[in-house]
Amino acid sequence: MIKDLGVFFDPDLSFVLQEEIKLIGLRNAAEITRRNFMYLSEEAFGLLYKTLVRSQLDYANSAWNPYKIR
Repeated sequence: MIKDLGVFFDPDLSFVLQEEIKLIGLRNAAEITRRNFMYLSEEAFGLLYKTLVRSQLDYANSAWNPYKIR
C-alpha cells in the first residue's frame, strides 16, 4: 500500500481502504460540525458543511472514484 497526497493506493487498485478511511473522517467531521454549530442559520451551516465536510469528500476524487467506470 502506498499513500500519495493523502490517497491510499492498493497494489490491486481496489481503493477499499481509501473509502473506509475517508468515511471515518467524514463521519467525524460531520458530527463535530453538527454538534458544535447547531444554532447557526441554515445558510451558514450549509457553508460550513461544504467547507469542512464536502471538501474532504471531493479531495482527490478523480484519482480514486473513476476506477468503477468501465
